[in-house]
Amino acid sequence: AAVSAASFCAVTSASAEISGKYNTYSYYFEVPANTYVKTCNANVSYNPNNVEFARSSKGNLGGTFKVSNIGITDTLKRTYVEYSNSSPSNKSGNLGYVTLKTTSSIPSFNVTLVKNDRNNTLVTSTVKVNRILMGDANQDEHVDIADATAIIQSIGNADEYGLSEKGKLAADVNFDGMVTGADANLIQELIAGMINGFCD
Repeated sequence: AAVSAASFCAVTSASAEISGKYNTYSYYFEVPANTYVKTCNANVSYNPNNVEFARSSKGNLGGTFKVSNIGITDTLKRTYVEYSNSSPSNKSGNLGYVTLKTTSSIPSFNVTLVKNDRNNTLVTSTVKVNRILMGDANQDEHVDIADATAIIQSIGNADEYGLSEKGKLAADVNFDGMVTGADANLIQELIAGMINGFCD
């Protein structure tokens, strides 16, 4: 499920199955165990006419996850991520996540700096940015009724129909930190055209 709680609202933000609408992607900044990441900087550039910042939250490793959105020109905007932790963990996990909505190409984050607890500079690939299409519970790169079904099946019989870790993150479309029938309902409402998408 997502890192922290948020509420749901109906805005223009939809799935890969609905052309001409927004696709909603969450970008998770993940680190392996025993890396003690103290500092991480990253950014993404995009055309604000096609891409919108939706939300962000810190992850499960503590620290500060600061996100800034800066307009460069009418057709260029950047979202900056600055992570810092005075007591970095040796555990694997994620530093935080950023959610963007796009009607065109899918932006990619560029990790520019990673340092550990000894202030040593690590290779930027230490922090992996995993992009997840929100609503894609079955991880087939589409959002459709099969995703709502996958959620209901996983709730009824997790041993046989359990979602993958990415699937759980994608399924939490109301951003409340859990995968429940409410998420399946929202996906069904999206497919039926009753709502336009997922947001905070």
